[in-house]
Amino acid sequence: MMGLSGRLKLRHLGGKPLVMQSGEHVLALMDFGATQLGTRDFGIPLAPLDPSCDATAWISDQAARVSHPSESLTLTQTDHLLFGTVHLPSERIEQATKQAYRSIQKTIQQHPGFRLLRLWNFFPQINGEDEGIERYRLFSRARHDVLASSGYRMSSDLPAASAVGSKEGPLVIHFLAGNGDMTTLENPRQVSAYRYPRTYGPRSPSFSRAVIHSSEQGRQLFLSGTASIIGHETIAPTDPEMQTRVTLDNLSTLLECANYPSMQTLGGSASWVVYIRNPAHIDLIRPLITDHLHPDSRIVYLQGDICRKDLMVEIEGTIFC
Repeated sequence: MMGLSGRLKLRHLGGKPLVMQSGEHVLALMDFGATQLGTRDFGIPLAPLDPSCDATAWISDQAARVSHPSESLTLTQTDHLLFGTVHLPSERIEQATKQAYRSIQKTIQQHPGFRLLRLWNFFPQINGEDEGIERYRLFSRARHDVLASSGYRMSSDLPAASAVGSKEGPLVIHFLAGNGDMTTLENPRQVSAYRYPRTYGPRSPSFSRAVIHSSEQGRQLFLSGTASIIGHETIAPTDPEMQTRVTLDNLSTLLECANYPSMQTLGGSASWVVYIRNPAHIDLIRPLITDHLHPDSRIVYLQGDICRKDLMVEIEGTIFC
């Protein structure tokens, strides 16, 4: 079981049925490799690289109400948390992203007092091109335009996020919102993503490096997908081991900025997801991560394409303490 702080926790599953304890309720079940979405099933269309973990369950101590406001949108909600998923055809990624983010923003507006805390974005051919423009850059332009037009301030309102490429399937976006206080964080080692130069696309990526969420129900730290970037440039574009080290250093810096313990001491209160472009690199990357973390840390390894062609690994985290 993951560490618990307040009313939200995570449990990683490895080929066994989910066993609920007294007073626990499923908020969302993320099956890895799944593209067919059902009630409370927020599938992640990426293959697991370690059979010991094939799903993650988000658990609440309040019963969650399930609704389907539209054919493409599923919501589960407690009094304090909202988990949602949008899935749309991905062929025209810019148009699909605009439609998805407008739906997400409309949902948030319908829940007064709730803030958008965390998003997970998945779509195929993330580094491919549509009409001569990289699909990730088209996604970034659409996301930026919707958030900016909805009044989000880039320096203080943006949620934490990840964007990872799948092999096939729809555009899938999961989002978590909650009431309470939200604080965004940036990494002093990196240029804020929303301030990237135009060499990375017509609109900058719109997310914060991390978000702290505090409420009567607890405190969580959401670390965005983090990679081997210093300033705004990719470091060690051909070396997966060095990229992993730089990524871990970036995460350590973010934890320090958030006044959290080090990665080595967090233990079971932390959950980590590692996205690896080339599955053959896992034997190089996993020992570095294992040595850097507490033995009780929960780690998931998934095969996914990273948002830049020269990035081979990305790591995100969720911490309850």
